[in-house]
Amino acid sequence: YVTRRGQGGRQSSADGAKHISSAGSSLRRHHEAELAREARELLFAWAPLLRRCTVILTHSPGPANAAVLHASPAPLDKADRRVRRIPFATRRGGLVLDTHTH
Repeated sequence: YVTRRGQGGRQSSADGAKHISSAGSSLRRHHEAELAREARELLFAWAPLLRRCTVILTHSPGPANAAVLHASPAPLDKADRRVRRIPFATRRGGLVLDTHTH
């Protein structure tokens, strides 16, 4: 759950710099945490399928997104040679980039 503002940064990154306690920011933080939890649960549920993969391609720009994949306990191991990062030129990949990568 990423709400963009200004130059494309996360609004939640401003929360760490100053004390923001509005109802909207609290709701956004709650939804971001819930989405991260659901994504991790989904990756753990896919673990049997991921074990059979020969290559696992990821794109998770920023520390918050990378934490979903690699925080302890990690659904994906950074040391696993099958896990490869796709260095998209943009922060947001689309169908054209996905097709080109494939």
